Amino acid sequence: VVNTESATGTVADDSPVTLILDVASSGSGEVQEVLVMNAHLSASQDVEPGVWTKLNLDTIRVDGEGKKYGNDSDLVDGKFKPSVAGWYQVNGSVSQYCSPVSTNTGSVIYKNGYEDGGRIAMGSSVSGTTSSTSHVGAIVYLDGDEDYIELFGSVSSTGTNRIHGSSPYTYLTAHLIANQSSGGSDVGTTT
Repeated sequence: VVNTESATGTVADDSPVTLILDVASSGSGEVQEVLVMNAHLSASQDVEPGVWTKLNLDTIRVDGEGKKYGNDSDLVDGKFKPSVAGWYQVNGSVSQYCSPVSTNTGSVIYKNGYEDGGRIAMGSSVSGTTSSTSHVGAIVYLDGDEDYIELFGSVSSTGTNRIHGSSPYTYLTAHLIANQSSGGSDVGTTT
């Protein structure tokens, strides 16, 4: 059984948005859990030039009404570690805050750590005299138990090498798109 719910509202620039969710029901009244997370740095993070560095995401974003974009329990030691198994759309952004500005800014999402070679997505590597922000995204299965996601960043400056803190600049987002063990379903699709 699939129930369709819709909601309307506005985004940061006050443009209207409509969200349509197809929510799966097992027939026994069980509804698929909706899970989102948006984490960011609470302050800028100093890094070594040109070195891939795990970003110490430490804050769940809160909207103007005090609602959190996720659960504190899903953010553990800068890692997104959900308690619900399923397929997730994950996105990250890394912004430089160097002086002089970075000439190369990059982003990477890792599943289950750098040491295990778990790179699942390499973001744009922005090079130039004023490289600013690198974005990365992927769809990945997380088991709801041991699996986790981390955001790494790299900047290169001849001076201070720093990743920009605050949610609009450097962040990791995740959205549960289907809590099942294999792909191929349109349940949980958003438009």
